[in-house]
Amino acid sequence: MAMRYRSGVIQKTRVNVATESIFVAAAIPKDVATVLAATFQRYPQHIKSKVRQEKWHVTFAWLGQQQNYQAFLAALLKPMRQTYLPTLHITHVGRGVVRHQLWAYANPSVVVVNLHETLQQRLSQLKISLPEPETKPQRPEFVPHVHLANLYNMSRGIGIADYAVNLSFAIKELQIYVSRPADHSTSYHELGSIKLTS
Repeated sequence: MAMRYRSGVIQKTRVNVATESIFVAAAIPKDVATVLAATFQRYPQHIKSKVRQEKWHVTFAWLGQQQNYQAFLAALLKPMRQTYLPTLHITHVGRGVVRHQLWAYANPSVVVVNLHETLQQRLSQLKISLPEPETKPQRPEFVPHVHLANLYNMSRGIGIADYAVNLSFAIKELQIYVSRPADHSTSYHELGSIKLTS
């Protein structure tokens, strides 16, 4: 299980830019994760491997490799004011935009998109260089989702039916994680959290 540092405490460690990356995400509550895990029974012949539940999250910003993240981390961790605390609504499970992944899709509501844009503005104000997108357009569409599992190669070209769910939870904070390689996989370590205030 990935070690976590709660309550906005900063982990004083140096990121190895050759192998580690920083991202900002909303964690998935345990009760929501339990319901999502039950949807795996809908795709028994398609799932190659499952992502561990403690790694489930909705990414709001991918910062990539940041060698001197300590220089901006304190400013990034400052509370973020929102007109309304956003509620994330997960609507269905199905094949991801990344074809070999199974995703739980969340509704890109106005408040969720506003949170994403507010975070992007903060990153811009802090002059944090973000990785160049691999594909055009240069600013990819924000598709809030949870990566649940990986699919077999043969499943990429096979139709997989969406499965409707109706799950909601309030986003009260965003976590800042560092992703590190570990035993042919990755582990997430929390560097701190951005509190959302109304």
